Amino acid sequence: MEYQAEWEKLMRRGSDYDELLRFGQVVARAEDVEEWRREIRAQVRADKLRVRTFVPNEEERIVLAVLVGRRTDEQILEDVQAGYAAMPVLDEASGRARLYGHHPSRFRSEGKRSAAACVRCGASIYVDRSHDAPVIDGTAFEG
Repeated sequence: MEYQAEWEKLMRRGSDYDELLRFGQVVARAEDVEEWRREIRAQVRADKLRVRTFVPNEEERIVLAVLVGRRTDEQILEDVQAGYAAMPVLDEASGRARLYGHHPSRFRSEGKRSAAACVRCGASIYVDRSHDAPVIDGTAFEG
């Protein structure tokens, strides 16, 4: 895979809570929105921090958590909009991987780059939206 180093860097990012601590915010797609919010809030309380959680689109199970005091409302709105912009390409990559029999994990993203892995075999899925045509690459697409 051409983008192996970038994929590895993104996959090392850890859990949603790790991403929240690192960047002050996390956008995710969760199977159970309320359970995800409860888990994030419990971890934040244990670390004596404060968080705001949002569900901008319950139908698509999109959730957002932002550490209080680290980001302005304008920055939060920009992040939500960026998360929405990424969803069609990430959905396309997930769909393609499923055609090859894979089951993608949640994408880990930084800027316009995202990475996921098959939860069964670990096959890589890499997306880079910084180009005119998004790059979708990874071992999940090798047949």
